Amino acid sequence: MTLYKKLKIIEFLKKEGLPVVSTKFLKKLTGLTNQQTLASCLESLVKYDILEKGEKGKYLVKNNLGNDFLVANLLYEPSYISLETALNLYGILSQFPIEISSITTKRKKSKNVGGKLYTYYQINPKYFWGFEKKENALLALPEKALLDSLYLASKGVKEISIEDLDLSKINKTVFVNFAKNFPQTKVSKNLFKKVLEKKASS
Repeated sequence: MTLYKKLKIIEFLKKEGLPVVSTKFLKKLTGLTNQQTLASCLESLVKYDILEKGEKGKYLVKNNLGNDFLVANLLYEPSYISLETALNLYGILSQFPIEISSITTKRKKSKNVGGKLYTYYQINPKYFWGFEKKENALLALPEKALLDSLYLASKGVKEISIEDLDLSKINKTVFVNFAKNFPQTKVSKNLFKKVLEKKASS
């Protein structure tokens, strides 16, 4: 591949602002059908600090990593931002999380990218809902972020301190309706009850 062609690819990647691209996308972009030639091109782009190897079959575009939430979505699909990250964003949790937390239907995984820790927690596919797109990234609604946290806490996967939460941003009706779709175990019922009691007193 000529230097001119590589420069055009770099220019396109920067212009589009894509933080993560797949090998399939890069194959289409470069027009290279030979796997060895494509691999050589990608190695060159990594060498010149344009791309960084990410999840299998994916590359990070080094100059386009500004949107942490979109990077999180694209690094490990399907996934959406939730748990402490979303709760902190909504002002429900004041403590700033050390990781960017997401929910996925795949197995749990953590990745260090650009000095930031991205962690993905597995949830049953039937609970993979309650999120919306904001600034191109998928983000849990406040009530769903809270329920995801309570659900994982009820399974012993994570811890949550309800006393530290500001529930004024939580819509009680939405929370109750969402909660009906989650497992009603003894532990989860107790956690849901504590949330509603704190919400009532706030």
